[in-house]
Amino acid sequence: MESRLSWNDIDHSLREKSKAYAEFLSATLLLREALEAEEMKTVGRLLEKREEVVSRINEQDRLLDLYRRALPPDVVSALSTRLSGITEDLGRTLKKIIAANQDCNIIAASRRDTIKKELQMIRQEEKGHQGYAPKMKRTPQFLNIET
Repeated sequence: MESRLSWNDIDHSLREKSKAYAEFLSATLLLREALEAEEMKTVGRLLEKREEVVSRINEQDRLLDLYRRALPPDVVSALSTRLSGITEDLGRTLKKIIAANQDCNIIAASRRDTIKKELQMIRQEEKGHQGYAPKMKRTPQFLNIET
């Protein structure tokens, strides 16, 4: 692999990874909006989109790892210096992704707690009605006091 490996291969993989990070960040920001608006179809679609992007990121990571293993350590060190700008951009984008994802987690947890409380109230109402016959419309009955 070393003979076929070039700077362009590594640069291309890092740029593809950078694009995927940007796409993941965009999907996460849209996910936050969808969670706030409780648009569950959009939430589902965006979660699927994020999974697809994660697969692409994993593929680029796999390629970059293969490249790193195929090169001698001194070349890897030289490339690290040359690629520091791209890797710094990836780090900044990753920090934004983490912050947006934490917002999504907070919104989702809040929504979960609200739903949990609503379910508990419904269960308590059901327990309160247990044992009682449902109210039916009946004609009034009177006691016959002559007998």
